Amino acid sequence: LLAALSQEGCAYFLTEYGEGTIQKVYFYYNNTICILSVQHSPEAKECLREFFECEDIAKYTHDSKPLHGALGHMGISCHGMAMDTLLAAYLLNPAGNDYSLLRLMQEYQVENPGAQPLEGENQALLAALSGLPGLCRRLYEDLARNQQEDLLKKMEIPLAGVLAQMERIGFAV
Repeated sequence: LLAALSQEGCAYFLTEYGEGTIQKVYFYYNNTICILSVQHSPEAKECLREFFECEDIAKYTHDSKPLHGALGHMGISCHGMAMDTLLAAYLLNPAGNDYSLLRLMQEYQVENPGAQPLEGENQALLAALSGLPGLCRRLYEDLARNQQEDLLKKMEIPLAGVLAQMERIGFAV
């Protein structure tokens, strides 16, 4: 999968957490969902490191702050974050009170091609994942129209990583 994502140059993914740690990463690639189960797997953790530390893969997700925190606990840094749909939606509507992924897909009228149900997996997450590429496109179009793309890429996305690190290690007051 990593080789394919490197060749593609981008990755759409969502992360499932348990007790503040990454349990699974769900990738949407070539109209297929691929799941990386991280629990108790040194090989999967190394794959995570290779993926997240690769600057050549543009990463598209929803709510990157907990991701940065969980990766930080694993000693992994995240490079190449191109879109965080939660942060983008906040920039476009700072007065909003619900930035959940499924609600954003409804608001932006994103066609959700759906995903084949996978037994034992989070079905809502799978459904949202298949619509993530369309939502990213719509949000980026609106950000560009408002001339806010740089604000997202140069300020908000890096700040999410800094805030996660501050929460993880604390800071003196």
